[in-house]
Amino acid sequence: MMETIQRIKWATVLGLLAMIAGCSDGHDPHIAGDDPSKAEANSEEVPKLRQQPDEVVTAEEYERQQLENDSGIVLASGTDDGTGIRTVAAGEEDATAATIDGIVIFDEDETEAEADAPEEKFVAPKEGTAEYYIHEITKLRIARPPQTKDLEALRAWHRERSLKIIANAEKALALTHRDPKQERIFDVAVRKLLETRLQLAVDGDTESVDALYEHAASLYKRDPKSTAAAEGAFTLTQLAYSNSTAAIMTGTALKDPRWLQEFARQSEDYAVKFPQDSQRSIPLLFAAAERCEINGLDEEAVRAYSVIAQKFPKHDAAAVALTIVRRMKMNGRRIKLSGATLQGQAVSLEQHLGKPVVVFFWNTSAAPSVKQIPEITEVAKKYGSNRLGVIGVCLDESTETLKAFLTKEKLPFPNIIHSDEKKRGWNNPIVKFYGVRRVPSMWVIDAGGRVVTTKVESGKLDATLAAVFNSRTATRPGKSVR
Repeated sequence: MMETIQRIKWATVLGLLAMIAGCSDGHDPHIAGDDPSKAEANSEEVPKLRQQPDEVVTAEEYERQQLENDSGIVLASGTDDGTGIRTVAAGEEDATAATIDGIVIFDEDETEAEADAPEEKFVAPKEGTAEYYIHEITKLRIARPPQTKDLEALRAWHRERSLKIIANAEKALALTHRDPKQERIFDVAVRKLLETRLQLAVDGDTESVDALYEHAASLYKRDPKSTAAAEGAFTLTQLAYSNSTAAIMTGTALKDPRWLQEFARQSEDYAVKFPQDSQRSIPLLFAAAERCEINGLDEEAVRAYSVIAQKFPKHDAAAVALTIVRRMKMNGRRIKLSGATLQGQAVSLEQHLGKPVVVFFWNTSAAPSVKQIPEITEVAKKYGSNRLGVIGVCLDESTETLKAFLTKEKLPFPNIIHSDEKKRGWNNPIVKFYGVRRVPSMWVIDAGGRVVTTKVESGKLDATLAAVFNSRTATRPGKSVR
């Protein structure tokens, strides 16, 4: 059963944060599956987030979603949410801080000596100060919702709480945005404002979508090199990432790819404005580029991959991005591809000049790869070896596994696998040179040795080959990829 739109969106926001936290080298897991068909953009206009239809969900499920969705942070007793605000359960003893209304404000840069010093009585921030409004935000964030099974009442409560958080954050910003000494409080207020606006936007509030764009522009204008400016721009990438994921999951991305395009645009914009932040930029750009490529937006994908190489040339990810760009620009060009089978038999594209060739990247452990083999076997038998060449590039790492599979299946085409086990799988030189990122992948080369396509969809190989055989230019040599 499909998860709700809201859960899809927030799961993807949190997934993006996890990806950025744990993927600083820019390498995403390889995707196994079939490419969707290509779709053209309907408009260059940035889409407004439309309110999704009400879905059948219980009050308990809605509250659980809100706990997961609360900016990715579930505030627990004694924990710090990264802003210098820590929550303490009412009545709970805390060795380093006093409480008021179950909340304590402390200095996150507190030294051990200060922490061990005699505890002073906690004094609430003076009303009307920036610290007071941050204190109020913390109280709102840990406030417990009403115990009710009325879904609409819960939704109304969460929305009201969000609007109060926004109001308090805006008051804190008004008091601190011109005072360099208050920059830390300003940054905390910005973060809370953006997090809350993002949650509302993802839940379908179009006003918050507009507000996030306005906030990002305003923060960048105030100080382009500030932490707040970076957070504003990053929040826009989160919004686009979340909505593009929802579009993909609900099957609307191909018909209306604007959020995919916006995700790529915002990721590129972030890298250009904040080139020092490779830890965020590189995973963002790779995610945007791969999504665009899979969904047929090749121009956007090439541009995003290229930004990685241009802005982070010394990073390992730059070399990977360039190989992918090389593959995506191969159509119409001649390429070289050669290797050896398990038995040491030499295999190359040059052996098949004068007839079209299918190149199949696969491995035995990927179910979609194995599922596609009968289609390739069928066209191989249909056209015969005199009219069609087929070359498999197997990404298996185990000799025994591949040998057992080939013995059982008796594939009617040779399969390249590197003799050095360290250069198998995703380390295969062919795979690395041409930036292959997915299995299965099927390429078609024409009789003149030129690449026709590197994106043959499952079930469409025969139709693709028919077009190649009917082409009058099938035997005309093309330019080589160097």
